[in-house]
Amino acid sequence: MLSHRRRCALALALALVASGLACDESGGGGGTVDATTGGGGTGEGVEGESDGAPAASSDAGDATGGSEFLEACEPGPTPTLEIGGGTARFEPWVNDEAVLVYGHQGGYHIDVSLLATRLTREGAIDGVLRGYIDGALRAETSYGGELTCLLSGEGLESAGNLLIWEAEPAELHMRLARIEAELTDAAGTTVSASAEVVIIDPFAS
Repeated sequence: MLSHRRRCALALALALVASGLACDESGGGGGTVDATTGGGGTGEGVEGESDGAPAASSDAGDATGGSEFLEACEPGPTPTLEIGGGTARFEPWVNDEAVLVYGHQGGYHIDVSLLATRLTREGAIDGVLRGYIDGALRAETSYGGELTCLLSGEGLESAGNLLIWEAEPAELHMRLARIEAELTDAAGTTVSASAEVVIIDPFAS
């Protein structure tokens, strides 16, 4: 028979072995939790990418401007038209003032750009601009070209149109003018708008 001391030593050894097995099993369980946490880490990585670089689907949305972009640049039941200034692109008039431009051929004009929505952008447009002072027609210009869909999603623009006045600068400076615009797209849809601006002659003394 085993002595008391040997039995105690054997019991202690068995207890240590059992404790070691328990630790291994616990460690394995911890690894499973870590794997799950690792999955969470992957999720955090996606969030990090979302903060720094949008996901592919977000990029596609930005490229098209989303549904609002498509609605503004595609034909629809309620087209709109807005009159503004600008030579390269549509710009709202600052303080409702339009600068008189001295043309190279001796005429005088103001730059007019148009911002439209829900029209057909394919094909040529047909339009006319008119300018009135004190109710009298003093300027009329036809324009054409094509509509350009803005990347901002605001709509379709026709930029850099010249409204040429049949008047001298002295007759136009600081006068309130009513500007009317009419635009017909390639599908035959017509929209119109009007605006009032004060004409400023930059060379007036």
